[in-house]
Amino acid sequence: MQWVEISVVVATEVVEATTVLFEQYGMPAIAIESRDLWGDDWIGQFGELYIDPPLDLEHNKSRLTGYLPAETFDESVARSLERSIEHLTEFGLSPGPVEALTILIDEQAWESAWKKYYHAQRISPRVAVCPVWEEYTPVADERVILMDPGMAFGTGTHPTTVLCLTMLDTLIQGGERLIDVGCGSAILSVAAAKLGAREVLAIDLDPLAVRIAKENTMLNKVECTVTVECLDLLQGSQGLRSDLELWDGIVANILAEVVVRLIPEVLSVLRPGGWLVLSGIIVEKRGMVEQALSEHLFRVVDVEEREGWCAIAAVFCSTGGND
Repeated sequence: MQWVEISVVVATEVVEATTVLFEQYGMPAIAIESRDLWGDDWIGQFGELYIDPPLDLEHNKSRLTGYLPAETFDESVARSLERSIEHLTEFGLSPGPVEALTILIDEQAWESAWKKYYHAQRISPRVAVCPVWEEYTPVADERVILMDPGMAFGTGTHPTTVLCLTMLDTLIQGGERLIDVGCGSAILSVAAAKLGAREVLAIDLDPLAVRIAKENTMLNKVECTVTVECLDLLQGSQGLRSDLELWDGIVANILAEVVVRLIPEVLSVLRPGGWLVLSGIIVEKRGMVEQALSEHLFRVVDVEEREGWCAIAAVFCSTGGND
């Protein structure tokens, strides 16, 4: 079996944002080459591989490289990734000219790149993530989420995903209805279902993500609880509100700039006292998100940071009160 290696060169200032996009397209374990961020070889806690750049890489430029299975890959994926990175300009970021370059590599090279870094991992008291090539015996009340990088959009070990999983473990008590915005692999939706959510709507604007998310819900046998749809919540919340029942929670692991635009859109679909879990936010932009939450009657109840990223949990106080 062969795999496609995809690499892009972007302005170093958008490395964090591009890293999130790579994860959404199925490549959380990526090599990052830069003259500006790291001087020595280093393997991050969550599998990111930072290496010295080649001489052809300019200052203020960084190269990100990831992998997708060749049998399901076509050039539209590379073009879609290019467009997603270019659209960062809508949020005040400047990636520069973007071209996604692709080459074929053999299975042995791909497997060594992935399996060296990804193993079963306990994320929180009730959540463990296990790659399909390993056996894992859950302990006590632990729920195991199966992930296959050959078919899914992520292994669940990126810091932003870990932060979301940890918060969902705390917030979900059983019987909740929630929306996963920008679901990618649907790992957060799967976790919510296994933690006891009654109904989960996983939405993504990318049809490829929707297809992969559906496969992943079936792999974890939660397709009866999780519905996956191709929707863009930023284009309006029509169809997400029931006349009889609002949603109890919304989770979004996307960029801070998108999160800020998302917050006003959820007001009409989230019940009073309902909660938001927001991540994909670099620590430096935490204040921007917290300000937007405050302006739209949300009260921040928890903030967690990991590896330069943060996640924020907030409760909707529809009258501006504290409950």
